[in-house]
Amino acid sequence: MKIRTPCLLKTHRLKKNRLGIFSVIIGNGSPSFGLFNSISWNGASRTLRVEVDPQGGSAYENFGTSPLVAVPYALSAAKLTNPLKNGGSSRR
Repeated sequence: MKIRTPCLLKTHRLKKNRLGIFSVIIGNGSPSFGLFNSISWNGASRTLRVEVDPQGGSAYENFGTSPLVAVPYALSAAKLTNPLKNGGSSRR
């Protein structure tokens, strides 16, 4: 996998349940680098890399990288003014 420069870095203080499960809202957290609203979702593929320090410090371990496939790209749909104007169709 090609290593790319991150367009956004965020730090979250997590609470986990007794099984060690935690959840994060992408876009929340303390910004370390970049702005969520400045990410261009058009064109290049995007991935999400999760790094965690179980001790709560800054010695992060890579927990994996996953492609972002559909939902974030929907942000681009908000920029469409009339998506059905040029021959598109609608399903009901």
